[in-house]
Amino acid sequence: MRSTCRRMLVGTLLLSLSMVLGCGGTEDPGLPQKHVFDPPPPNEFAMAGEQTMVNDLVKYDSTFKRQDVIKRIVHLGQGGSLVIDKDEELNRILAEDFTLELWMKLDAASYQQVLGLDGLRIGVHASRVHVQAGDLTVAGPVIGAREWYHVMVVVKADTLMLFVNGILGGQARLDLTWAPRGSITVGGESRNESGPFVGDIDNLRVMSGALHDTDFAPVQTLSPADTSFSFDFNGTSRGDEVLSGAGHKAVLHGDAKLVPGSI
Repeated sequence: MRSTCRRMLVGTLLLSLSMVLGCGGTEDPGLPQKHVFDPPPPNEFAMAGEQTMVNDLVKYDSTFKRQDVIKRIVHLGQGGSLVIDKDEELNRILAEDFTLELWMKLDAASYQQVLGLDGLRIGVHASRVHVQAGDLTVAGPVIGAREWYHVMVVVKADTLMLFVNGILGGQARLDLTWAPRGSITVGGESRNESGPFVGDIDNLRVMSGALHDTDFAPVQTLSPADTSFSFDFNGTSRGDEVLSGAGHKAVLHGDAKLVPGSI
């Protein structure tokens, strides 16, 4: 009797276990059905993983590039100006050999003052670039409107040289007592018969030493390592203030603003 009961108990346990595990017999319809998927071949899995990684890199790279290519220039309207304030370091540079350069695009090649400081002015008169140093005037070539021009003034010893697009347009001997000082203003109100500058500027730089004394090919970018008063307008700005790579400050006044653009 005990043996028979033991066999019946074991049989009942095995039957219950088989139903729970789904091994033998019919699966309980009340239990969730199992779904078995064949794993993909190893090479297909690797290709899917590599493609996901490439897509992520492309998304990151494209985002980075969109941020990196944004370039800015300064647009000056009627009476707008950009001013580099008085600075002892700037006065020290201007007291020796120095180079001053900028790119400019005029809305109209009429009479207008482009840049000025105490003792030095760059302007356009009768469609020609002029530089006035004290009582001395140096005339350069004829320029047109709505085109970019590179203008560079170089002072070396007692000689002032004017370059337009890398070509020496004129030079003259300076009075030994001449020494420009003070704030540098691009644009601003009219002086004498000149009207206000209206147009765009980019890559404004004042640096110590005579960068060129013969014809050269002007570059459209400024070195980020340049520690002079160098403004490419693509870097740091705070409201109306624009900072150079070396931390020097230029301030926008009136109808002057940073806008997307390049030379």
